[in-house]
Amino acid sequence: YSLPSFGSLHLADSAPLQSVSDREAGSAVWRHTITRGDTPVAVFTDCVDPDKPVFLRDITADQPLTLTLEAEADSRVYTLEDYTVGSRRQRCWLAVLTKGTPYFVGCTTPREVRLLVLAEGCAQLEPDGRTIRIGAGEGRLWFAAGEGPALPDLMAQAADAGGEACRAAQRAFCAAFLARGRAFTDRIPADHPERERLLAVFESVSLLIKGQQSFDGGIMAGHCYPLAYVRDQAGCMRGLLHMGYADEARAVLAFWFQRFERYGFLCNAEGMGDEAARLVFPNDEVEIPAYVLLCAFS
Repeated sequence: YSLPSFGSLHLADSAPLQSVSDREAGSAVWRHTITRGDTPVAVFTDCVDPDKPVFLRDITADQPLTLTLEAEADSRVYTLEDYTVGSRRQRCWLAVLTKGTPYFVGCTTPREVRLLVLAEGCAQLEPDGRTIRIGAGEGRLWFAAGEGPALPDLMAQAADAGGEACRAAQRAFCAAFLARGRAFTDRIPADHPERERLLAVFESVSLLIKGQQSFDGGIMAGHCYPLAYVRDQAGCMRGLLHMGYADEARAVLAFWFQRFERYGFLCNAEGMGDEAARLVFPNDEVEIPAYVLLCAFS
């Protein structure tokens, strides 16, 4: 879960574009409405497969537009012509972060990691490994990340199942997670003017923290801070407890204990899925025991 970024996607257009983003209630499915002034241009519907490291962007475009992939300096992007993905043979992009790629503060990737990009329908990957042309109509972009030769099969499983299956799995995952949480509906008066907005905030915060928690229990501080910080996790853990997610809160303690068993001490920040990534701060001896004790007795 702790990795450098492969790159970022950007809207490229000669005329200014506007984007308004909304999360679908009860899920982590996001819709981004793209306009040019008052003119509709496209709608992007995004979600992540809850069982696979696969990101899906469904596209409904009223007008042509262009996306560009701005690769990070250490990310190499290759264009694969007539590449086999399951039953498909088509152009794909492959971005590669080699073993030892530096990121953040003194961290390096312990293994080579790859990102496979596949386009369908009105979306087309150009041979330059950078430009995505989108025509009017319906289309789809798939992004799958992983290690080694299993990546095409991972992509094929997701793409063969289709976009609606991916969204259905995401909705079911979020529904099961939210059902375990504490209901705040009885905590806010029915006539409170901000009731609906507050309930939506509680749901959004719950899903955001869940989405940033690694399989090993660590919670990522943010998109540009790809490690699990003691201070940040302490706040998240107490929030999870208050919201009724005891299993996720307990996983934070298990994450810390596993690192303590291995190294005999904790650092200000620890890698997730990468135990070699560690960030030492000068006040670790004071701050870390205080936060860990506070959380353990919470």
